[in-house]
Amino acid sequence: MIITKAYKLSLILPLVIPLLLSPLFFIKINLPEWLGTIIFFTIYSGIIGGVPYLLLILFLLWWMRYKDESSIRRILLLSPIIMIPIFLIFVEVISLLRFGIKKSVSEFSEVFLFYTPFVLIFGYAYVVFVISSFDKASTRSSHSVT
Repeated sequence: MIITKAYKLSLILPLVIPLLLSPLFFIKINLPEWLGTIIFFTIYSGIIGGVPYLLLILFLLWWMRYKDESSIRRILLLSPIIMIPIFLIFVEVISLLRFGIKKSVSEFSEVFLFYTPFVLIFGYAYVVFVISSFDKASTRSSHSVT
């Protein structure tokens, strides 16, 4: 039961990490270029994907009720794929409101091709981090018991 609550709590990481990194964007520090790029894209992912991700969290929390750990792990592994249509619908609605139907529909393929890799890369980075962290923690706790 504790592990399922921990998985549910881990859902806020994609919102919290960009928030924690955002002050680095405004402070002048000499970071390696690769690290600055990672920080920039992480903050960008929180800004662009925050609202659609909140919708995904609501769906996942509703779905996770009364589920066991293996079911939760499976849905976490699918969550970046589930995020793609949620994100694309959100971007399309914003585009329709801002630019109208003609421009919105013509740019949909560009939006799909540009953002889908980002959604998958960042989504699976968080999923791998969470699952591997819980696996490592459970391995440590099982070794300490024996």
